[in-house]
Amino acid sequence: SEITSLLDLRFDFFETNWLAKYYPYQKETAHSARVKVFDSKDNYFQVIYSQDFLITGSNQINLSSKTRNLSFGTGIITKYADFVGETTFNVINDSLQSYRYGVRLKPPGDCWAITFTQEKQTDAQIEYDFNILFSFDGKFQPNI
Repeated sequence: SEITSLLDLRFDFFETNWLAKYYPYQKETAHSARVKVFDSKDNYFQVIYSQDFLITGSNQINLSSKTRNLSFGTGIITKYADFVGETTFNVINDSLQSYRYGVRLKPPGDCWAITFTQEKQTDAQIEYDFNILFSFDGKFQPNI
């Protein structure tokens, strides 16, 4: 079992969070940290650093499962379309780990949207997602 700690700070145009999981039997800590800056229109840029590992059935750390990733993401929000993208690099072997981008088209009325995303993980096929989303309360904000 692990001891988990979360620090989450949210301000008007800045967010940061830090998550740490300490494993006392293995005497090792996995952690991630995120810094996000954004403007009044919710356009943003974020940086995420994470370090993680897997624990085997015999409560040992699988050394080949250790990861250190650095991610960069951005989002541009407009009246009728939103664009997001994120790229993750593996710091250990200096290679591209994954990428993801998405587009949300928002016709007038704030009651429906069309979304398209593409994602590619290392050694996996490219995944595509296409949705037509509806909301009738006027508060609809689909995730991309």
